Amino acid sequence: MNASKIRAPIPRTLTVTVLYKSAHTCNVCRTPHKPIEIHHIDQNPSNNIESNLISLCRNCHDEAHATHKLSRNLDSKTLSDFKQKWELEVASRASTAMLPSSNIEQAMWTYINHQRLPSILKGKSVLFDEQMLSDLVRRKVVN
Repeated sequence: MNASKIRAPIPRTLTVTVLYKSAHTCNVCRTPHKPIEIHHIDQNPSNNIESNLISLCRNCHDEAHATHKLSRNLDSKTLSDFKQKWELEVASRASTAMLPSSNIEQAMWTYINHQRLPSILKGKSVLFDEQMLSDLVRRKVVN
């Protein structure tokens, strides 16, 4: 076996990150509550970087390993596109879900990930100065 094809275990923190960003849902079919597997987009089982890992249900995972002559294949480019679009949708939905109805004053603010603040506010059409946030982060007012 080629040394670059040896399966390296995916670190638990990375597995949790991939599953969290995909809402523990298949990035291709997006069917909720299906068992999920993590697939290496480039088919290299030792390449455990986040951008190379995608959450797939068993059926879509099987399709990612198959090649069809007359239909579309789940190649690395297609899988990367599915991953990017699904993670953006999950983040957008999560941002919107943090704010009850349209009343920002009733939102739960005991903990907030400041990196997600721009997407939360944009999701509610609130004007937001991203440069100001960058300045606050740079000055270590927020992290």
